[in-house]
Amino acid sequence: MNGIFKIICKIFSRLLVLLLLTGQIPVFSAEKSVEYPPAPQWQNLGNFDIVPCPKAINIEKKSLSADKIIIRYIKDQYGRTRSAAQEIVFAVQAAGGTAESTECEIKNLLTPADSLLIIIGYDKKSLPLKNVNDNFSGENVWLKPQGYIITHHKAGSADLILIWGADDTGALYGAVTLSRLIKTENSGAKIYGAEVVDWPDIPYRIASGMEAAANLIEKGSLEKAQLMMKYYIRQAALSKCNSVRTEFFHPAGKSEYLTDKEIKAVSMILDYARSYGVRLHFFFHMNIGSQEKRKDDPRYKGVPIIRGYFMSWSHEALIAETCAALAGQVKIFGDAADYGFHFPDTHEGGWANRSDQCRKRWGDDRAAADAWLAEKFYSAVKKVSPKSQIQFVFYPYSHNLDYPGNKAIKKSHPCCPKISVLRGGKAQKKLVIPGAGI
Repeated sequence: MNGIFKIICKIFSRLLVLLLLTGQIPVFSAEKSVEYPPAPQWQNLGNFDIVPCPKAINIEKKSLSADKIIIRYIKDQYGRTRSAAQEIVFAVQAAGGTAESTECEIKNLLTPADSLLIIIGYDKKSLPLKNVNDNFSGENVWLKPQGYIITHHKAGSADLILIWGADDTGALYGAVTLSRLIKTENSGAKIYGAEVVDWPDIPYRIASGMEAAANLIEKGSLEKAQLMMKYYIRQAALSKCNSVRTEFFHPAGKSEYLTDKEIKAVSMILDYARSYGVRLHFFFHMNIGSQEKRKDDPRYKGVPIIRGYFMSWSHEALIAETCAALAGQVKIFGDAADYGFHFPDTHEGGWANRSDQCRKRWGDDRAAADAWLAEKFYSAVKKVSPKSQIQFVFYPYSHNLDYPGNKAIKKSHPCCPKISVLRGGKAQKKLVIPGAGI
């Protein structure tokens, strides 16, 4: 009998664990539950394909004619509202309708029109309509960077669709959403009105694709390269990504950072990228010189070559020269670009190959060496472009410091999570990295 009871208890305990893991039984805790962002209303999309799905969206069942549409937009610094209007024009034309867009002063936005009117703008202070829905799940859209609303009203006898952003990028994303509500039905162009409140949860979203232009740039086909880069910039914006990774994958050791051809090609599309709210995210292998360009320079004697690149944590003159050259490139692109630096991805991140000079200076203190070198590059970029964001990829990747081989690094690496005491007496893990805000 006792054995049977043990078996029943074992089965019950396993069943209880299973139910807890699958969420069938709520788990109660003294700690406050984690607040997650409100989930998008996928269930309200019906047959429309909108990715990413807006936070709140209610699509009207009855469509409006899009055979003729008038679009008015207010001016912004980079032309993002103009791009927003153009995306709606493209969608209407693809559906078989006609649309014309005009830059307009705020005071003239509501001037009566003889057909469906779409208004595009940004900034709550300039909002031309009152009593619009601007909240979802207790969150106000005007406090959300890149947020927007869409609403359908009547303007006299004509229909009015308003797209209004918390900022100019939000206005663009609102137009991207509305363009997905335009289609061909019964041989005519149709548009569906909707009530939308939306904003991104993740402020910085990176797409890719620019590397596809690398061969064209290398061959000097800059016009074709320009078209290809514009394609990927626009696709990033249509996916509501506000950055595109710009990496041209040089053959190992052939070039340091950007080539003159790459600088020229990318400079050609800067204004276009800005007009779509897309930043360029340059990504490089951390190095202080390429083997091909520096192999005959006597100053590099004794500096190890790692996958075609000279690498050092201590040759200050060469590091300063590299940072100065990099800063010159950064200055060309200004605040339109961000930068990522990948430390060597060989065994031990190249640390095992360090020079005698590095060993003498740093000993085995890899953390201090990484932090010092990263700070040099960080300062070089920030000095000429304070608004640029900077990313470093250190060894070990993803910083899983619980792996047995990372015990030594866990104690001292610059990206190691450390404990900081917050107000209220509770301890919380915080990313602590030596240096000026790396």
